Amino acid sequence: DRRPAHRRGARHRRRLATRLPAAGYRLTLVLLDLSVSGGVSLLLNGAPGRAAATGTMLVVFQAAMGGYRPRRSPGLVDAVLPTVARVLLADVAAGRLLPSASAAFPVAALRMLEFVLAVSALTLAGRVPVHRAARSFRSRPARLRATVVVGGGPVTDRVADRLDRHPELGLTVTARVDPRQLGEAAPPPGTADDWPRLTRALLRTRARVAVVVCEGVPPGLLDAVARTAARYSGEVWAVVTTPGLLPAGARGREYLAGIPVARVVDARRITPGRRAKRLFDFVVASALTAALGWLMLLCAVAVWLEGGPGVLFRQRRVGCLGREFTLVKFRTVRPGGEHHADTSWSFDHRTLVGPVGRFLRKTSLDELPQLWNVIRGDMSLVGPRPERPHFVAAFGASVPDYGLRHRMPAGMTGWAQVNGLRGDTSIEDRVRYDNYYIDHWSFGADLRILLMTVRAVLVREGR
Repeated sequence: DRRPAHRRGARHRRRLATRLPAAGYRLTLVLLDLSVSGGVSLLLNGAPGRAAATGTMLVVFQAAMGGYRPRRSPGLVDAVLPTVARVLLADVAAGRLLPSASAAFPVAALRMLEFVLAVSALTLAGRVPVHRAARSFRSRPARLRATVVVGGGPVTDRVADRLDRHPELGLTVTARVDPRQLGEAAPPPGTADDWPRLTRALLRTRARVAVVVCEGVPPGLLDAVARTAARYSGEVWAVVTTPGLLPAGARGREYLAGIPVARVVDARRITPGRRAKRLFDFVVASALTAALGWLMLLCAVAVWLEGGPGVLFRQRRVGCLGREFTLVKFRTVRPGGEHHADTSWSFDHRTLVGPVGRFLRKTSLDELPQLWNVIRGDMSLVGPRPERPHFVAAFGASVPDYGLRHRMPAGMTGWAQVNGLRGDTSIEDRVRYDNYYIDHWSFGADLRILLMTVRAVLVREGR
């Protein structure tokens, strides 16, 4: 970070001042859901264990599905159906964990209906004063967040006017930046400063929120505007007004005074979802290492019998944010052929790879030691495959958006790999698939890719 130390300190204090109220908001909703669901369950079932399990499961489902995410314009109408579904899931899950006394189906169904309706109504009613307090808190002059509206034209004028007339959103427009008047072309994405003049405008106004009006930004500059705003402000919203086009991802959509907006997130920022992904990787990789230890031992013995000592192959690879790390895998190349691997895109498998090596490559068993890279935090289970520094430099200079693959940790498997883009295939297509995965990441996508990987291995769709 090239900003002066006093600016970095002020930015840190502003972020802390934002996170503490958000944490209080989340904690209030967690306690509300826990007490209501636990209390109603205890009243209906009379089992303290079942009540605790139900409350815990409701909190888990709410947290996993965005029920505690602070919103600029919180409302109950959009929360009704999701709340009912999560309460129902919590009751079913708690029933699986701690089954209650057996009862006839009509009685059990009636109890479940009573529980779901009562908990849903009470939790939604309890959110009314919480949302009202949040709006009142945000509308205080001292709590208004400096906002820069980026764009030009009548749509931008209306957006800025609506934000000024709704202080309950917690936003105050301190500056407007028209990209068409900056008088410079944007440099390629991925540079240190995607747009220096816009960067200086954001820092000068100490903007904590940026609202990018897509219609008011020339199409060729929209990418640079969004990336610069995401890097130098804590919260970025894109106003998409093109008829027939809607931003994907319902959890990232919201309304600011009736204006439909989509949240823009800098993938380099460590979010709760990224932390949860890291925890998931650590737990699953540790479990797989313990469960497949015997198989890795057999692979190591086979490699040693074919080529002698040194069963592991180590190679420098480029991971998240361009950091290099040492990738480990079982050696599949005969001794003496490893020096080709750092700078050679392909080599003669018939002379350098033996029968054991070919089997390990075809079944992907040579990749199992990378579970250690996942445990260490060098890699993830799912993500763009890491490449060697020599080819990262070459592809970064010739393939558009290649450097954007490094916004997320590298993975043992990825969206490009499960779609057949392995080995000597198009680098441009790999980049498109990898960046699509990063831009649309979710836990569901990771699970789908893992299942597709297992299927590919089982049906021997290897190399």
